[in-house]
Amino acid sequence: MQSEYDADALQKKFTWKLAKLPAERKALRSKWVYKVKTNSDGSVERFKARLMIKGFSQVKGVDYNETYATVVRCATVRYLMVLAARMNLKVQQIAATTAFLQGDLESEEIFMEQPEGFVDQQAPTKVCKLKKALYGLEQASRVWNLKLDAELKRIGLKHDTCVYFKIEGTSILIV
Repeated sequence: MQSEYDADALQKKFTWKLAKLPAERKALRSKWVYKVKTNSDGSVERFKARLMIKGFSQVKGVDYNETYATVVRCATVRYLMVLAARMNLKVQQIAATTAFLQGDLESEEIFMEQPEGFVDQQAPTKVCKLKKALYGLEQASRVWNLKLDAELKRIGLKHDTCVYFKIEGTSILIV
């Protein structure tokens, strides 16, 4: 049985650094959300723990500015499925593990109380200044989308809003 614990990912990705809370700012709270993933037969596959920031208490213009992230149109997905069927192409789906933890918070300063189980005993009054997005942040989808967009372009994919493609010889990659 595998245990998937978001805490490991939080530390490996350097999601935050401890800092003193500026006088004019308020630290957001967070909570752990636990889930048991089961197999089709009902047996336990793994346990999950995800740290969720309480983004509903964010203030627009202070904690975030933009939240919009592009989304592929249903008609585009249908077209790609038709294209794949007609050309007898292999279609695969992938999931980005800890996707929101990949997005960098560059233009906003977000402060969070130290989460339960992660309170630094040498600095218990400090807060976490986020370097990466967390699940629950208003801008989490946007910063993940910006990161994904930059990476797909970096490896040579061209794009049309939400569809990226690369043609090499007789191979076509469409994401």
